[in-house]
Amino acid sequence: MAIVNLDNVYDTVYTEDRGGAIRQDSNSGTIASGTAQNDQVAFFRFGKGFRLYDFVVKTDDLSTGSTITADIGYVYDDATLTDDENYFADGLTGIVRAAGTFHYLSDTNSTNIGEPFVAEGKGYLVVALKDAATNQAGDIKATVLGSYDS
Repeated sequence: MAIVNLDNVYDTVYTEDRGGAIRQDSNSGTIASGTAQNDQVAFFRFGKGFRLYDFVVKTDDLSTGSTITADIGYVYDDATLTDDENYFADGLTGIVRAAGTFHYLSDTNSTNIGEPFVAEGKGYLVVALKDAATNQAGDIKATVLGSYDS
């Protein structure tokens, strides 16, 4: 398993506003053909105390004709904290086998919907590629809505 650093997606660190104001941030990047099974594509950085309200992930067709699936979750920088790469969604096919969109608050494949996510430390939201590698390149776009408590 490897972390795939998508230039501007991975490097964008959510600004740690402490006033509780809700912010929206959008990022995009390209997932290469041949991105390996079990690789985690980092699409959004967060800091300790980040509270996630909603997000949308949109991808191009990444693997026509394969058995690839995707999980969406989070991974921490600190190994002493518990990662959960399928916290938000588990076993998605629609955003990797064909161009598609996953919307956390309305997608029927969402897990833990309505459950708050508050980051225990610095880390990132990830799309974890499962069951097969990508066999074509494609773009990923993500929009995140969240805040930092004061």
